[in-house]
Amino acid sequence: MPRSDRDICKWIPASAAIVGLVVCQGLAQTIGPSPGTVLIRAPAGTTYTILGRPENGTAPAAIKLPPGRADVILKREGYADQVRTVQVEENRISEAEWDSDLRASNDLSSDFPTDSVVVRFFTEQGFKPIKLHTERPDGTAEIPGGGHLLIAGAINSERANLLIDTGADSFEVARQRLNKFGLIEKTLHQAHSAVSSSSTEFLGMTTLNLLTIFYPLARGSPDRGTINMRNVPALVLRIPYVDGVLGLAQLRMAGAVIDCKEKVLYVAPYGPIERTSKELGNVLRQKGYTSIPLHLNSKHQFAVAGFVNAVSCSVVIDTGSTLTMVDSAISQKAGLIAKSSSSTVTMAMKSGLPVSTARVKKFSFGGFTIADADVALVPYKESSPQPVALLGIPQLSRSSAIIDVSAGRLYVH
Repeated sequence: MPRSDRDICKWIPASAAIVGLVVCQGLAQTIGPSPGTVLIRAPAGTTYTILGRPENGTAPAAIKLPPGRADVILKREGYADQVRTVQVEENRISEAEWDSDLRASNDLSSDFPTDSVVVRFFTEQGFKPIKLHTERPDGTAEIPGGGHLLIAGAINSERANLLIDTGADSFEVARQRLNKFGLIEKTLHQAHSAVSSSSTEFLGMTTLNLLTIFYPLARGSPDRGTINMRNVPALVLRIPYVDGVLGLAQLRMAGAVIDCKEKVLYVAPYGPIERTSKELGNVLRQKGYTSIPLHLNSKHQFAVAGFVNAVSCSVVIDTGSTLTMVDSAISQKAGLIAKSSSSTVTMAMKSGLPVSTARVKKFSFGGFTIADADVALVPYKESSPQPVALLGIPQLSRSSAIIDVSAGRLYVH
């Protein structure tokens, strides 16, 4: 026998009957003959909206809904938005709970060089600085001047360790982490390696309901401390060491500028501003930086025309690589002397690939020249109009590189 509104409210545990729960009797409107109750467990001050229904308010609360799916969005200052999907059943209680671990930092890092011209410029422009952390490819320790650039974020409201990768055009999520984030893989097809004629790896597709980037807040700031992106398409593949990869598409949406030397990511919570990019160029040129316009190659990667000694090539700007690499096919033309090395590289989903090394007398790109650059020689198998070189994060750091993702421009010093 269906229970009355008052009876359903009596089912709610006494520990939850605070603040918004007193609205149970007046809030619940009968929609259909046998509604269920959604109990929203969240701290006072948390607001909620139920998608597709004219329901919103302040948590904690209990609300009656007709049977079926209900998507509840929970919002709280300084925290990431969370979407909780509940299945409402007749005369039963369903719960949408808040995860209190997902929140922005309350402190700006003391590691930031606050006297830096770049830091001052971005602060004045309303950008938020995020100190990136680094690790070895095996995830065990930091490499000074090298290592992957990582950032704290969240996928579907679950904490995630994300790689900043200008060599990727879109978001990528680790196949082994799908269950953690509640993701379903679909549309599989085989992927071919750039350094091998065959591959047993498959690419998949999925959609992230919510992708969150955290940035630090000054104490007392009314800001939320998050940049949220919804319905983000993502590639699924086996990625070592991290949960996901932030590609150019997401970095553009965040208005990202990457300071490779200081290992700082600047983000614009309200999106990129064209005027800011122009002013940044003026500031950096006055400090002696070389400004290099970038284009997107056939793989939607940032690239620029360059030379390995006197041999022309396309240079890819890749913050996701811990090595600077050159197509071994041009080593003889460029007069490079290959040496055996214990180094290995991960490329196209294949890890532990051995490489040899060489020294390039003049590695040039966009009018900027690096003398005596140490590179890894890698046998690319993919067809390309010209040989390929790849500028990795160690060399970008040594060149004091600043990458304005939105403007498609590289600054080196």
